[in-house]
Amino acid sequence: MLRSQLGDEAFFRAIKHYLEANRLQNVVTADLVKAIEESNRHKFDPIFDQWIYGAGAPRFTVKSDYDAAAKKKVTSTSSRRQKVEGHVGLFRVPVGRPITMPAARKVFPVQSVKGR
Repeated sequence: MLRSQLGDEAFFRAIKHYLEANRLQNVVTADLVKAIEESNRHKFDPIFDQWIYGAGAPRFTVKSDYDAAAKKKVTSTSSRRQKVEGHVGLFRVPVGRPITMPAARKVFPVQSVKGR
């Protein structure tokens, strides 16, 4: 997920920096966070707070249908289930729905709407 948010170039730059900065040393998660932030000059605390230090996780269900005959239209629905209680907040998760067409593959962003 982090790789898809950063993009390949920034992700692998961060991993290279992490490996070089911590060569032959013991590490903790905070060392990875620091290397990612140093190489990208951007804070990633919310991601790690949710997925590493927090509790719970969302469950996604995605369904797609393609009308090949008449409309040549893709219909996609998604839902997310997540128990929100105590220290478990609602996860902010960027989701993209890839659709492959004859000319190219395109990823369409999907927005979660609270309460739906």
